[in-house]
Amino acid sequence: MTGLQAARLHLPRPTTPRPQPGLLPLVSPAASPARDAAPPPPASTTRTQRTMSSYIMAAVRLHQHCRFLGSLFLLTLLLVLLVVSLVAFVRARPCCFQETCSGVALVQGRYLRARCVVQAGAGDDMARWSSLDLDAVVGVRAGGELAYLPS
Repeated sequence: MTGLQAARLHLPRPTTPRPQPGLLPLVSPAASPARDAAPPPPASTTRTQRTMSSYIMAAVRLHQHCRFLGSLFLLTLLLVLLVVSLVAFVRARPCCFQETCSGVALVQGRYLRARCVVQAGAGDDMARWSSLDLDAVVGVRAGGELAYLPS
């Protein structure tokens, strides 16, 4: 026995059966993949699905490779949404604050500054009153409403 014959004896045998000449492989016509396949969807749907799946796969790959950056982006997005919702909530409130003053004194025909307290209450005059200096001259109209008297 030569070395080549000995090497052939020790080779592993192939696990898949080799086709025999003259015989056709046994494949059931009912199990044919061409017959079981569903009709292809319209071309636009397929293109849209491919586009969406490519975006999703890109996001998954980015998340797998850059977990820190993905988490940072998500936290930043949540923070921005929180700030936007907080601003929207504050702007949607019908009233801001109401200032009430006591101890107003009339000196030489002018009302002098009194002790003013900012209270949660009615009125959308907060923008007007917040721009005023508290040392400015103020007056009180009937009913306790503030009135600004220019000097």
